[in-house]
Amino acid sequence: MPSTSRKAGNGTARWQRVSRTRPCPICHKGSLCLCLTSEVGVEAAICRRELSRQPCGKAGWLHLLRDSPTWSPRILRIERSAQQIGGMGTK
Repeated sequence: MPSTSRKAGNGTARWQRVSRTRPCPICHKGSLCLCLTSEVGVEAAICRRELSRQPCGKAGWLHLLRDSPTWSPRILRIERSAQQIGGMGTK
């Protein structure tokens, strides 16, 4: 799976393509979108389906999840863990 890394705080974050097992946090689909993931969770997404105020050329629309008032690294880690063990408690 192609990805691009960048330094983020004490670790690194990588842009990764979404998949059926790791869908887009914005449109909840498993194709076309990208997520910026780090050790604390998904920090941003480029979604091809849902518009935002920040277009990213032909790639889609940038959604900064870390800037959202509801963003929580702990909650995202719990959701990601639940998905890995069978999708309990997630969409």
